[in-house]
Amino acid sequence: MKKLRFKIEDYARSLIWYLDYGFFRLTHPFLKSIPKDVKSILIIDLKFIGDLIIDTPTIRALKQHYPYAKISILVPKEMKEVLYNNPNLYKIYTDITEINGHFDLGILLYPGNKFISSFLRKRASYRIGIRKSGFTEPKGYYLHRKTFPTFKIKHKIEDNLDVIKTLNISSSDNHLELYLKNPKTNYKDYIVISPISKTHPTWSKKNFAELADSLSKKYNKKIIFTGSEENIPFIEDIQKNMKGDSINLAGKTSLQEFFSLIKNAYFVFCIDTSAQHVAAALNIPVVALFSAGDKRIWSPYSKNSIAIQNSEVCIACMKSKCPLSEENYLECVKSIIVEKVLEEISKLNLPNS
Repeated sequence: MKKLRFKIEDYARSLIWYLDYGFFRLTHPFLKSIPKDVKSILIIDLKFIGDLIIDTPTIRALKQHYPYAKISILVPKEMKEVLYNNPNLYKIYTDITEINGHFDLGILLYPGNKFISSFLRKRASYRIGIRKSGFTEPKGYYLHRKTFPTFKIKHKIEDNLDVIKTLNISSSDNHLELYLKNPKTNYKDYIVISPISKTHPTWSKKNFAELADSLSKKYNKKIIFTGSEENIPFIEDIQKNMKGDSINLAGKTSLQEFFSLIKNAYFVFCIDTSAQHVAAALNIPVVALFSAGDKRIWSPYSKNSIAIQNSEVCIACMKSKCPLSEENYLECVKSIIVEKVLEEISKLNLPNS
């Protein structure tokens, strides 16, 4: 159940999008023709693991439409490994100073500021963008075509594909891609739990501890916790509440090692974070618990996945901190009990032990 104030915010977010698009069309009454001969493409998405994995269907659709084009992408330096060995990419840039030459087509997949938009303007002859953005986020500058707005809530994969629909490119192939340098890991017979999200509230340490003990006993598997270095204290507190043993690998793996760890997991349980998209891309069973995020937008995109969200309480406010107080504080996650999660996990199609 989305509270009225958050429904109004959703509506206002889309309304601002419509207003921006209306102003764009007023200032661009005659749209520049779509280029026919595209030999080089530059995509810019300065987001993170989940966003870049979700970019892969769009990248693939572009390559299928322009099979002879060299497609490059600019990503944050620490995110380069996410797109390692992607067959549809010619080059991965991590700094604008690395980019030389000119591109026939520039695509802005995130709310680029004026600096990034100005850079793309200098480097690309034809420019399009962007997917749905927040209230105060930019809507893209110096573009020849913008994504047509909508009030409909869509999965982020569809949001991305809407960007290239401005080029009359359609695709129904939404599967995710992720390529590993080394698919092996030193660990065996384990379940991965990723308990922290950068952007949304998480479950209680007590619940994670109870769940971890129950899973270890039920499936006779080790429990491995993953996360960033800053997540170490939170996970250590979970471990103190556990009866059984577990392994804390937060901050101890590279991105590629993290991917390999998930690739070899029995299954993954996580909060609404990148682990769900890594698991989905690698066809590993995954259950994701959603709090302030909207599972319709960010749920793991695979057949063997489950997104848990209690629709009977306040959900999907899209806030990093709960705006409610007293008994309603964090009801989005507090209302989801361990037994419910265990029940959902039992619905996964799990391999024989």
